[in-house]
Amino acid sequence: MPIGPVPAELHAFLAAPRPAVVASLRDDGSPVTAACWFRFDGSHVLLSVAADGQRLRHVRQDPRVALTILGEREFTHLSVLGRVVGITQDSDFSAVDDFARHYTGGPYPNHDEPGYVLRVEVERWHAFGDPASDEASPGPRR
Repeated sequence: MPIGPVPAELHAFLAAPRPAVVASLRDDGSPVTAACWFRFDGSHVLLSVAADGQRLRHVRQDPRVALTILGEREFTHLSVLGRVVGITQDSDFSAVDDFARHYTGGPYPNHDEPGYVLRVEVERWHAFGDPASDEASPGPRR
């Protein structure tokens, strides 16, 4: 796996609203995965997590995460390994609304309890297929 950061030719792939799966480590060290929304800010991967979710507790105990972002073609993907280097509460729901607009075209429908944004520093990455030439998503996924 190449050392991070992710090269510029993969930034467009990361900018599209793509399905992704994140892995974190449970208290006992075993891995756990979940589908997730992510954004890329040009240098860090941002993840939206629920305040009451286990993922937040997991990364506070062990900041290591892995994220696999799926491409448009079968098996094309980009995987990144990194560490959570920042946790920000989304008290005004602006971040979750931004994630929701990116993926669905509209704001997030549930504003009951603020969530958090995890800022992940990419330490290593691996591409399978050719994500740099993968077609950009035609628009928000519904």
